[in-house]
Amino acid sequence: MRTFFMLLVAGGLISSCLWAQPARLPFEFNHIQEQQGLSFNQINCFFQDRDGYFWVGTMNGLNRFDGNSFTVFKHNPADSNSIGHNSVYSICQDREGHIWLGTGKGISQFNHESGRFINFKRVNGQLLEECVNILCDRTGDIWFSQRGRGLCRYQVTAKRFADFKADTSRAWGLASNYISRVGLVEDPHRNGIWMTTLDRGIHYYDKATGRFHNARYNPDKLPIFNNHFTSSLGVDQQGRVMYADNYDERIVLFDTKNRTIADTIGLRTPTGTSPFPIAALLMDRSGNLWVSSRNRAIYYRDARTHRTTEIAYNEDHKTSPADKYFIAAWQHPDGSVWLGTTNGISYTNPEKAFYRIHNIGALFPGVNANRGINCIVEDEDGSWWLSTASQEVMHYYPATAQLKVYKIPSAQPDEGGFGHPVLGFSKDRRKLFVAMSTELWVFDKKSLTFSQLPSAGTLIKRLNGVSAMLVQDDDLWLFGSRQLGSIRYHIPSSTWKEVPMPYKSKDQTKAFVRTVMTDTSNTLWLDVFPDGFARFSSQEGKFLAVTPRNAIEYEENFFFFKIDRHNQLWMPVNGYGLVRYDPRTNTYRLWTEHDGLGANMVQAVCPDRYGKIWISAYNKFSVFNPVNNQFRNFSIPVFPEGSYYENYMFSLRNGNILSTLKGYVVEFMPDRINAKSPPAKVLISSLVLPDTHRLVYAGMPTVDLDVDDRTFSINYSVMTVPQRNYKYLYKLDGYDDKWIEAGSRTVANYTRIPGGNYTFRVKAVAAEVETPETTLAVHVNTEFYNMFWFRALLGLGLVGLIILFYRYRTQQTKQVHHLQVQATRLERDKTAMQYQNLINHLNPHFLFNSLTSLNSLIITEPKQASRFLQKLSAIYRYILQNKEKETVSLEHELTFVNHYIDLQKSRFEEGLQINIDVPEQYMSSHIVPVTLQNLFENAIKHNIIDDENPLVIRVYIDNEYLCVANTLQKKHFVETSNQQGLDSLKSLYSYLSDRPISIAEEEDQFIVKLPLL
Repeated sequence: MRTFFMLLVAGGLISSCLWAQPARLPFEFNHIQEQQGLSFNQINCFFQDRDGYFWVGTMNGLNRFDGNSFTVFKHNPADSNSIGHNSVYSICQDREGHIWLGTGKGISQFNHESGRFINFKRVNGQLLEECVNILCDRTGDIWFSQRGRGLCRYQVTAKRFADFKADTSRAWGLASNYISRVGLVEDPHRNGIWMTTLDRGIHYYDKATGRFHNARYNPDKLPIFNNHFTSSLGVDQQGRVMYADNYDERIVLFDTKNRTIADTIGLRTPTGTSPFPIAALLMDRSGNLWVSSRNRAIYYRDARTHRTTEIAYNEDHKTSPADKYFIAAWQHPDGSVWLGTTNGISYTNPEKAFYRIHNIGALFPGVNANRGINCIVEDEDGSWWLSTASQEVMHYYPATAQLKVYKIPSAQPDEGGFGHPVLGFSKDRRKLFVAMSTELWVFDKKSLTFSQLPSAGTLIKRLNGVSAMLVQDDDLWLFGSRQLGSIRYHIPSSTWKEVPMPYKSKDQTKAFVRTVMTDTSNTLWLDVFPDGFARFSSQEGKFLAVTPRNAIEYEENFFFFKIDRHNQLWMPVNGYGLVRYDPRTNTYRLWTEHDGLGANMVQAVCPDRYGKIWISAYNKFSVFNPVNNQFRNFSIPVFPEGSYYENYMFSLRNGNILSTLKGYVVEFMPDRINAKSPPAKVLISSLVLPDTHRLVYAGMPTVDLDVDDRTFSINYSVMTVPQRNYKYLYKLDGYDDKWIEAGSRTVANYTRIPGGNYTFRVKAVAAEVETPETTLAVHVNTEFYNMFWFRALLGLGLVGLIILFYRYRTQQTKQVHHLQVQATRLERDKTAMQYQNLINHLNPHFLFNSLTSLNSLIITEPKQASRFLQKLSAIYRYILQNKEKETVSLEHELTFVNHYIDLQKSRFEEGLQINIDVPEQYMSSHIVPVTLQNLFENAIKHNIIDDENPLVIRVYIDNEYLCVANTLQKKHFVETSNQQGLDSLKSLYSYLSDRPISIAEEEDQFIVKLPLL
């Protein structure tokens, strides 16, 4: 007994009380740095354009951020259309939507339509240096300042620069060339420009009068002009000009409409630290101040409490700012505050912070020795009691971050298994039961001492150790791993009762109870390994086995189930996902990563008061809505050393949910995550082709793509982070039949899109709120052979070819018919010619004259008679041989006609003179057979022949014609003339040549011209 008393005293003596640092606001920062695509970590400026894109100027490049990815612009010496310098200090947007930059070497304009930069490096012949401020005013002018070189204005329409330098000769001139960084704003109500200087206070330039108002020239006696060191100029949510007066150490809010000082704010921390001089300043929409000190510290002033707190930088804490200094600050429309530091972008959203991280391990490092914190119960005052496997009970006050540690006076070694010790309060909340594997302790909150229940050790041995514990009203339930199964201890009467378990396993030495919970009707439910569920029947006074209709293989992997308000059991199944057991249907259902769950390595679950299920898998979390079957996934920027720990989740009376991560406790606030957010806008940032990248902007006309650009990707996202909170749907009208569910993916890929006009549509869903659609018109050029005009032309061409072919065939048929008619006529004329020739040569006169001549020759000149007879026979032989031929060569015809001439010469002697003059090159030309003989016969027949008046016949060539001309001495009467010889000859030649026969009768001669064939 004395030993036991000493243990109690020791337990109280070695307990300790630890205090955290003074409580500060729970800012949990996330970061965007170079590994996320940022061009450089040293940030100079922020700007959100009218389309919603976020521009970030760094010391090494300009960035356009769409919420998911960065488009980076850098100087390229080989490209005059690239940005003029990589150091970007200030950004603004003019009325036409173009982006203007103040850079390390002048100013630049980015034309959003062409995607090109126009760089200005000189003003009135002088080389520009670092332009640390730039402002686009309402009238379209561009104002900028160089470091230590005064103020400049560029009139875009006139393309004219004006340079303002410090002028001591005129009171209303610029008083200082040293305009501070972040030191130019336009007056919200008047036509003027405000600027802060490092040595002559704040200035106002009146564009109407062209005069500077300052401490030297103050005709309106405004109370803000002095020669102080001023900086961090801006305009707050109410349209008031805000700046830091570093001499007086105050923030001045000047009402430009009423021309009065609306407020001055002093900044000092409870320890007396001052943030002045100030480098950057932001007043958020709640009136809170975010301040960056030139002394390299970040401060926050709460608008409600007026308390100024330093936001500590700790490089070991992932949730602290990325650095202890920022030069750029901006508030996102969703309320998050973005700080541009020298180590990237840090952002936090106090308005929507739905969790707070309690670093218990920092207060008591021993909590990280084993598996960390494994059980939490809430006390009446809102404080928490925690237990660890290293045998400590801790009392933590979340409001003040105070921690008290009480060592359990146990002789057993540290708990090797998980889930121990298990804590539970008595009904009166005065005692805390602490169940270990082989011991049961009672901690008295008043005396801060541990004691053991009588006979507890013996009963625990019968259970073969305690595996689970639950306090139910006046009963304390203990569960183990033997046939005995459970013990019910009635606290007021200190009596025990054994309740057997419905174990079904053959090897009952392996069976034990892992989890015990009560439902809304206070019915006790057990998870019995490896058999499944059991529930306690108060009527029968025993546990009844539950056998679901669809038993599943992973029942053995259930781990600490929880019961929701509908009495449904939710279980984490490590490696499988989330499982629900519905007692009404007696069935299981499984959700995995394929259904949207963040990770299948689920370790703990907990329902909230809104019906949603919170799920943990190490530092990855999901919130599941059973109503619409949707998951919201996110991660916590906490990374405990080693992976040897489990998550445990517990609910608080205020509706908050706790999750353990070894030495950390994350407190979730479901009421904040369930708050409706205003709908965001999906930005279509770019259209990517295999070889180029086209930026997209609002109001962009149709994107025209060539035939070879039918494969492309479209990038889109909501300008917020993290993106996994959004589920996207997109559709390409004219190609997609329905909306494509993209999940959190922010790119749509299309391949080999046919030519035509399309409209790309995209929208997002977050927290059951659907954003409006964003559209982009796309035109893909069609291959010429698939275009309507080509197909129409091809059809017309085919019709034309058919018509032409039909006409050709018709013409051919006509020609064939015509040729057939011509052939018939030719044959007829040929026959007529042959008949005429035969008549001519068989003419009795010709034959009589020839025979008379032959007879006289026979008597007087027998040899001559023989030659005469040979020539006569040659004539008839030639006629008979060529009667079937259409043409003969001119050479053969002349040979033949010479025989005829010899016969006629023997008859008419000197009365007939025939001259033939045909050049050698025409001998191969053709004519109709017996043509010359017919023409000679015709001349002899129709003309008088005697020695005194000889008939002269000439044969010659004239312009590709064979000409036969005879002197004209007509007879009065011609025998055997039918007047058809020349007509037949003309008809015959008309079939053989396109050139007609020419017949001309002149005064003294008759000429017939035959076309050579």
